Amino acid sequence: MTDTIVENLNLRGYPEVKLYNRVGELIHYEEVPNLITTAGKEVFAGNLLADREDRETVASIAIGTGLTEATLDDLLMEDESADEPVRFEMTELNFASFISTFEENVASDQQISEIGLYGSKRTLICRTILINPFYKAPTDYLVINWKIQIG
Repeated sequence: MTDTIVENLNLRGYPEVKLYNRVGELIHYEEVPNLITTAGKEVFAGNLLADREDRETVASIAIGTGLTEATLDDLLMEDESADEPVRFEMTELNFASFISTFEENVASDQQISEIGLYGSKRTLICRTILINPFYKAPTDYLVINWKIQIG
């Protein structure tokens, strides 16, 4: 794959984080722009050129406690706590959305500060450090909607 395609691929990520308490009240909301890793851009560019069976799909969203700023060269999250499969995906205009949920007792009793989007071959497509890290109690329910804008 040519470096020119990857360099010129205009992608932006906008993960939306919603944390609910045990009675369903929204207790934390954050939408933070993120970077698409070089490997992530290669996934999207490769999917344009690959045969259907060779394509890497967006597979999961992970959360963690890492604090080091994301870079284009990241291949893994700094300190991953949990990884949940994408449960819902959709496209609208030039946006693709991928949604995962972290139910009660998943990655609980810790400060969540980083999130990542992984492909089916375990490629780290996107990673970001949250502007406002939050504590996830055992009874809290977390929903992450990762929107990727193309163009």
